Amino acid sequence: RALDMGNLNQAIWNTAHGNWFHLTNQPGTVNRLSLHVEPILLPIAALYRVYLAFLAPVAQTAGGPAFLVVLQSLVVALGAWPVFALARRQLGNAWLGLAFAGAFLLNPTIQAANWLEFHPVTLAPTFLLAAFGFLLARRTSWFALFAVLAASCKEEIGLLVFMQGAYALVFLPGMRRVGIITMLLAMGWSLTAVLGIQQLFADGNIHWGRYDYLGDSPPAMVWSLLSRPQVIWAQLQQAQVLRYLHELLAPVGYLPLLAPHVFLLALPSLGINLLADFPPMHQVTTLIYAAPIMPFAVLAAILGAARAQRWGQRWGLWLFARRAETTVTRATLNTWLGALIGLVIIGAALLQHTAHGYLPTGGNHRLYTVTEHHRRAANILAQIPPDAIVAAQDKLNPHVSGRETVYIYPRIADNINMADPSVGESVDSPTAPADLIWVDVTGPAWPQHPSDLYNSLQALLAGDYGIRAGEDGYLLLARDAPAKTPPPAFYDAWHAPAPDPVSAPAQLAAPIEFGDRLRLLDFAVTTDAHGEVVTRLTWQAIPPSDNPQSGAGQPDAPLGFYVAYQDQSGEILYNTEFYPPVAQLWYPTEMWSPENPVTIQTLPWTLHTPAFGLYVGVYTQTAENTIGEFLPITAGPDHLPRFARNTQVRLGGFVQAATGDWQAQDAQGMLAPGTVPGMLATAPLRPVDARFGEAIVLRGANATVQADGIHLTLHWVAQAPIAADYTVFMHVLDGAGERLIQVDDMPHDAIGPRPMTGWPVNTPIVDQRHLTLPGPRPTNGELRVQIGVYHWSDGVRLPVQGADAQPGDIVELVIVED
Repeated sequence: RALDMGNLNQAIWNTAHGNWFHLTNQPGTVNRLSLHVEPILLPIAALYRVYLAFLAPVAQTAGGPAFLVVLQSLVVALGAWPVFALARRQLGNAWLGLAFAGAFLLNPTIQAANWLEFHPVTLAPTFLLAAFGFLLARRTSWFALFAVLAASCKEEIGLLVFMQGAYALVFLPGMRRVGIITMLLAMGWSLTAVLGIQQLFADGNIHWGRYDYLGDSPPAMVWSLLSRPQVIWAQLQQAQVLRYLHELLAPVGYLPLLAPHVFLLALPSLGINLLADFPPMHQVTTLIYAAPIMPFAVLAAILGAARAQRWGQRWGLWLFARRAETTVTRATLNTWLGALIGLVIIGAALLQHTAHGYLPTGGNHRLYTVTEHHRRAANILAQIPPDAIVAAQDKLNPHVSGRETVYIYPRIADNINMADPSVGESVDSPTAPADLIWVDVTGPAWPQHPSDLYNSLQALLAGDYGIRAGEDGYLLLARDAPAKTPPPAFYDAWHAPAPDPVSAPAQLAAPIEFGDRLRLLDFAVTTDAHGEVVTRLTWQAIPPSDNPQSGAGQPDAPLGFYVAYQDQSGEILYNTEFYPPVAQLWYPTEMWSPENPVTIQTLPWTLHTPAFGLYVGVYTQTAENTIGEFLPITAGPDHLPRFARNTQVRLGGFVQAATGDWQAQDAQGMLAPGTVPGMLATAPLRPVDARFGEAIVLRGANATVQADGIHLTLHWVAQAPIAADYTVFMHVLDGAGERLIQVDDMPHDAIGPRPMTGWPVNTPIVDQRHLTLPGPRPTNGELRVQIGVYHWSDGVRLPVQGADAQPGDIVELVIVED
């Protein structure tokens, strides 16, 4: 993404070309040093320049982000080397060295930092590990080299080098002078970086705001740390400090608790993270902030294991010596102890990787697939000159960030933002507007709403910009380009591929037709790489020959697509009224050809519910692009429930599996792959003979007492179309006739509401609900449930006929124990 891959790639590219740390990719910022002080970018820029000059042409790549993520992965992986060397030296066992090295590579915190694009601070763990290893080996020159490399990764890392100097001063005889010099230089560097360099480029550290609750200046913050322990404790609780420490220590088997003096060398970064009023900094296994802390957890685990080994040797030999009949050599005991330590560290690493790791089998593993849509972006990228000023969308931005000037669209110049053209930034010498603007309109358009993206691009096309290229949903706008409408290849993004019935069997038994305009051919509910639900609908324009009356009812009026997710109670969790599919904006239905099926896709959405029902309708758009009249459903499978007077259809219910994917659900709440939703799965436990009015039949029912209430199941069927959406009442009475529970509602199945006007004739409706008792179950006799039907407008009950009809137009059930 543009933040931070685009920012860093641009800063490194400019540095490699002599314009040190120059940055235009973030509003109000012209130099990377105003964000973070990272001198490590200087040697990286030198390697970057060599790569661009000699290796990129051979590899047929523009370098940039690809080079940086490969370089980062190599440096991070090399961190296993000092871990192995230190563990072998401290534990006297090369196999244990390999075990700790493997645990480092499996560590979710390290993997998360490496996964999250490129950040110089992600390189720091390797340098910190190497520095500490050389410090213990008393190899001063190598320690100094890696200490400098570590401190150059970010302004705060100097504080961790300071702590290593303090360790030398206190715990390493003969290294006190080195410790003192290290402490002075490291602290001096961090203070210079924060109070000097950042003050020069950004009038202070821009991240101080994360600690505003402590005071309005650094001295005030320090005073709060010393004088307001209750505020600090409240912040630590908010940051979930125990969970945070668990996620740091668990991957190394809690062995750092045996060497806490080493783990506490990370205290500066622990404080920076936990005391920040910024929740992302409290994450251990998903972001980069905990990466500088993890080396000290690994180092403490090694020294803690060495301490456990010494204790085990001492007590083990003593115990065996007390048993005259048993003898054991020190070598044998060391083998047993080594095996135990190895099992602890590898077992803990594998366990935590399974929960939070990023490699295959890891809890955070994500498989990103390079699609044909991604590949076609290269055709656009090839048309962008290297010296052009470019404004590109968030996820396209890094690919064009290797240039002097680049912006995150909708910003197209220092003082022009298309999200709000009336608001300009205050700059002394504004840069000329972008020569080229590159966007992908097929998905989320952060930081814009897709509708705002459409409107801002239309405003540009109405002015000096035209379309230089368009393909598969990508648009490349250029100043003074003559074309104002996209080329045909632009619409390929929504042309449905030929169906593959083997790998993707159809979800619909038959197409659903809306008026005389559109035919829904199929649908799919998927989960994107970020765990958000996405629905794809494949449509076809109905040819006039298929509908003799297609000339009626404004056939050319633009159509909109209504897609809604509802929970079991009928509450709308998401709909497309304010978040229309982007195809609706860019590829209006009046442009569709019956020969080319079209796939539209909802915007990704996070659902905080384990299940939902999927509802679809088609409407005419008003002149203001709002919802007009819904088209009637004129054909489709009879078993699919219809709503809103036959204008919306429920395509099915979906429940979230443990993998995060959404699986089809039938109307009884059971997963039913390959079955027809809505059909009755089991016969009712108790037959009922009751007809309410002329068409509503209660065919079966049962009611059972459960731990916290009563589970009621009603089996309904419509003998003829029902003219109104009647309400069902359910009264629970005790033995004395006192009413304990009253529920008035429309029938529901396991997916959602089933208003009676949408009941298909002779198709069972299974209405299940849980009735909660207000207190303990009464002991004065059996409980009874009375059921009736009335019209919501006047409260008049429908008359009941049949063997189970009772006075008062009700049916009564006696509740049995579950």
